[in-house]
Amino acid sequence: MHDKEVWTFSTSDAHNPSPPTLFPPSRVPSSPVDFHAKAFACINHSLANLHLQQQRHQNEFEQFRDTQLLHQQCVEQLLQDTMALLRSHH
Repeated sequence: MHDKEVWTFSTSDAHNPSPPTLFPPSRVPSSPVDFHAKAFACINHSLANLHLQQQRHQNEFEQFRDTQLLHQQCVEQLLQDTMALLRSHH
């Protein structure tokens, strides 16, 4: 498990014109290349996490669907058995 960082939003000022950045105070980038590299790494990491989460949700959904289908088959079989019993008594 990785440590969570506290990220701060800093805006440019008159003495240091730069685009708004999203970096922890200890890692303010020294150049636009550093900024874009870090931003890309963060986006890539987030996308990887989202992909894993989507796969987990897909697996959970498939398990749920399979369980629901099994329950449906059991209910249908019970209904057929009940109907057969009712017919045999008439």
